[in-house]
Amino acid sequence: MKGLKQFAIDIIGLKIGQHEFEYSIDDAFFQNFELSPVTEGQLAVKVVLDKSERMLNLELSLEGNVTLTCDRSLDEFQHPINESHELVFKFGEEEKELGDDIYMIHWDTQQLNVAQFIYEFVVLAIPLKKLHPRYLEDEDFEDELIYTAEADIEEPEEEQKVDPRWEALKQLKKDSGA
Repeated sequence: MKGLKQFAIDIIGLKIGQHEFEYSIDDAFFQNFELSPVTEGQLAVKVVLDKSERMLNLELSLEGNVTLTCDRSLDEFQHPINESHELVFKFGEEEKELGDDIYMIHWDTQQLNVAQFIYEFVVLAIPLKKLHPRYLEDEDFEDELIYTAEADIEEPEEEQKVDPRWEALKQLKKDSGA
């Protein structure tokens, strides 16, 4: 992650209050992450950091496009991304994740690198089913049955009939008093 030093924010020198940072993301950014589902993209990222004595509140806003490959036709297309996420960093004695978007960082932490968070938010904005826009009007997701549990399906009465050999064994069991 040598190419991601520009995403490090020196928090030790920041005064208490609100600070803004802007970053431009291009193809070189995504090459720093192995096996990335995104290799090309142009994004503008705005980070608003609100520093207090005990915590940092970050609001990340991402806007731009990434290049994706259609799952159906293998054609590349531009997928728009317009996301906003909030992160909370509390100061404490150790570094750990407290929740989905809540982290504890050590009191002596000098820098906070936001590159990994930017990358994760871009990847989360990618749909599971990547379809070229020309196929989207053909898809009707609302009426499609995605999953049905077996318990919900009733078997026809014909399949519920028991094999006559088993029926005879059950009768023997009843007759013996067991």
